[in-house]
Amino acid sequence: MQSWILIALLSVSAGPTTSPTTKPLNAVVLQQSIEDARAAIVKAKDAALSRCRETPEYQAAAADREAKQHLLEDARRDGSPENRLAASSVFVKADLVVKKMEAEAISEDDAVKTSSAELTIAEASLRGVREEQKQQQEIAAASAKMAKENNPIAVAIRQHRIVKGMTVSQAHEAFEGSIAISYYGHFGPRNVTDNSDLEDGTQVVRWRSLVPSDGGPFVARSVTIKVRDGKVISVEDVDNNP
Repeated sequence: MQSWILIALLSVSAGPTTSPTTKPLNAVVLQQSIEDARAAIVKAKDAALSRCRETPEYQAAAADREAKQHLLEDARRDGSPENRLAASSVFVKADLVVKKMEAEAISEDDAVKTSSAELTIAEASLRGVREEQKQQQEIAAASAKMAKENNPIAVAIRQHRIVKGMTVSQAHEAFEGSIAISYYGHFGPRNVTDNSDLEDGTQVVRWRSLVPSDGGPFVARSVTIKVRDGKVISVEDVDNNP
């Protein structure tokens, strides 16, 4: 079996060491160790049963069970209900004796015990590795989320500012947000007043927001951006919010 399992068993009995002497285990190695341990358990059980079945005690019990089985078959074929019930009870007892001998042979076998202990250690170690991997993934996801939220463009969108480097959709999101907050959702139409391309390939986009008032609608905010290659390269932002 894997040498690291023996090292683990020795370390448990000897207590903690001052410094690690083996490389950290990974999920692939542990999964293979689990498969090896399971295969070893099957092999050890088969060997234990073979040795058990060769003993005179087992052979006598097996012969007695076979004889009781023949009696049960005869009773089922020709016997009365009472005979069938009695024959069945006798066979069940004989069968339990054989099965008990087989179970004890497996449970008391040293090779089975060793392989079972190795399987337990490997499975526990794999759970620990996977839990650590899960925690690392959660930390990485939280760090990525924080980095995204603290990105200058993301911050500008939350503050309803339009800055260079934004996409048109990001700029429009910042524009819409400021009007909604300033006027508590009571605002008139927002519209694209111009969307044209210059000769150098620069796109010009103009937005304005009309807000109703006693003196008639007024332009609360007017934004003109120039976009090249999908990114804002210049901003003219006039906010008339009183």
